[in-house]
Amino acid sequence: MADISAITKIKKRVWLVTYPNLGVDVNRDDVLKKDFIKLELGRSRNMVSNNWRYWLAKKDGQLAGYIAAKKEAGQGIIKLIHVLPEFQGQGVGSALLNQVLKWLKSKEVVLQVAKSNQKAISFYQKFGFFPTGRGNPIRVADKKIDTVKMITLDT
Repeated sequence: MADISAITKIKKRVWLVTYPNLGVDVNRDDVLKKDFIKLELGRSRNMVSNNWRYWLAKKDGQLAGYIAAKKEAGQGIIKLIHVLPEFQGQGVGSALLNQVLKWLKSKEVVLQVAKSNQKAISFYQKFGFFPTGRGNPIRVADKKIDTVKMITLDT
């Protein structure tokens, strides 16, 4: 099973830096209300039976980020990728994404990203992902952040 404590710490820090700064109606207090441990514990239980997997990344001996993905019939799903701010732009996200794309070996890989997160959208486009429409909203407190669904073919 994945290191849920490490994953939730990374996710919370990334969300605190990202979502209050996207120009959406989400602030720091909204993020702090989210129960990251409950969310990831539920996901990790689901992973056992549904072909999910987590990967943790370290850089210079420190946890730097993680990614979670799922294999389905003919399709790969990247559920999330988070890299701590101090490690962004240093190849951590690229290494995680490359590792997952090799593991998925799917004709089609999908993910969702906040519509206003241009930095993340540009990152995914470098790997051949392109927008295909609206995704499911990200929920933070009682607020919703619009997302875009992205896809890449023949990984």
